Amino acid sequence: WETDFRADLPRLDVPMLCVQGDADRVLPYPKTGKRLAGMIKNLQLDVIEDGPHAICWTHADQVNSALLKFIS
Repeated sequence: WETDFRADLPRLDVPMLCVQGDADRVLPYPKTGKRLAGMIKNLQLDVIEDGPHAICWTHADQVNSALLKFIS
C-alpha cells in the first residue's frame, strides 16, 4: 500500500530546512532534495558536497552549522 503526498507539498507554509548530500545514493539529490525545493515554497535547501546518505553522522559539523544558521 502506497500513499502519494506530493499534491500536499505546495500547501505547506512553514519554514523548512532540507540538508542533503550530493553523493547520497539511497535518496539521490536530483530526485529528492532538488525536486522538493521546487515543490515546497518555504523550503531552504542546503546541499553538502560529497555528503553520503548518513550525512548526519559523516558531516555532523556541516549539518549542525546549517541547522543553527536556519534557526537563527
